[in-house]
Amino acid sequence: MILLRQGAGLRRTNLLSTELAGFVSACDGDLSVGQIIGALAALLGGSLAGEDGFDGDALRTTLLEDVANLVSDGFLVPSEPAE
Repeated sequence: MILLRQGAGLRRTNLLSTELAGFVSACDGDLSVGQIIGALAALLGGSLAGEDGFDGDALRTTLLEDVANLVSDGFLVPSEPAE
């Protein structure tokens, strides 16, 4: 079980999947959402092209929904776009 806890505010706790925990751990502002998801897809079973029965589109969709929820709950904060 992987839990993400907020240190301030409402001190919420969120249960994370392996994929989402990997995403959150890579969120340091250096990589884009797409780059992180691509790397996770490669690590977890294939490319986003759907090789070897791996459903990269489902991974992308699920992660994007979960990340949007973490942003709306204040666990993640979008960074400013690089110029």
